[in-house]
Amino acid sequence: PLSQLVEKVSSTNPDQKLFGDDSIVSLLALKADRKIALNFIDANEMRFTSGITNFYLFTDELDKVNVSYIILRENRGMHQIREMRQYVQNRCRLEQEYSDIAEGIFLMYKC
Repeated sequence: PLSQLVEKVSSTNPDQKLFGDDSIVSLLALKADRKIALNFIDANEMRFTSGITNFYLFTDELDKVNVSYIILRENRGMHQIREMRQYVQNRCRLEQEYSDIAEGIFLMYKC
């Protein structure tokens, strides 16, 4: 569903940033000419579960950013972290789900 995701992201304010799963957000940012929140390109769950990045300090900084969408993959990557799911659900609302046979279901949260 790449073209649909790009179309959705491209329709947002160019000053807003993207955040989410490293499997798709970097490509979306390039194709839609959008920036990634906090330049957090390597957004995989191991950054948080290993302790390299403190989840709570990170989300405090992310709260300060004008984010249009947070995009996660259902039951994969950062979506596996309970605190991340709670954070996204509290900050944003699920707007759309896109299914891909190889990559699974992309959850697009509008912030």
